[in-house]
Amino acid sequence: SNESKSTIAKYKTIIIANRRAYIGGVESHKILPGNQNIQDQHNTQPGINCKKQAGVIKIGQNLDRMIKSPVNQFDIFPEENFIDVAINDGESITHLMSYNDRILQFKESSLYIINISGDYEYLEAQYKYMGINFPSQVTETELGVIWVNKLGCFLYNGEGPPKNLLQDKLRLASDESSDIEVSQFFSWDTFVGNTGMIGYMQKMKQVVLFEDPSSTASGDVLIL
Repeated sequence: SNESKSTIAKYKTIIIANRRAYIGGVESHKILPGNQNIQDQHNTQPGINCKKQAGVIKIGQNLDRMIKSPVNQFDIFPEENFIDVAINDGESITHLMSYNDRILQFKESSLYIINISGDYEYLEAQYKYMGINFPSQVTETELGVIWVNKLGCFLYNGEGPPKNLLQDKLRLASDESSDIEVSQFFSWDTFVGNTGMIGYMQKMKQVVLFEDPSSTASGDVLIL
């Protein structure tokens, strides 16, 4: 009815978990209800009325906020259902993943693990420097969630903190003072850059890591 207030939301990322939809990076809008039977001032025929269409206005932007839907209603996001367990850190939500009754909330620099196993969500852990810039930097496997950034390739399986799969296996950072000749793969951070991508081949149980696509027209790949 015209008396009710409605909100609509644009969002950067969405995940379905525990029969709810969780959205992150929210831009909220309000629907202004239309008024009925308004005389059309441009209509010269008397007695003919028109309807004023509903309007939409932007009322807020919370790029570090999550909102959840009611149970089994995946397209409704009441504004009071917000989840602000990891806000005001100067970062925006870039992607959401779910695993083992937890939501992995990725931001540009940080990773937040949010427990959703009970009636209320709560922040379980925070990990600095494990964030991602783009959704293409994370994928899901039967072993857990795997993602890449300039510091490594990480696996989260719900048992303790994420593990860096490249630790002690590759030169993670370039060393400008090194005398080693610069090769095609000098270090991980030069290979993956800020926009390196990840994929998973389930039949072969292999993780595929793609070179930063912004650095070259035809890049290399690594297979784990």
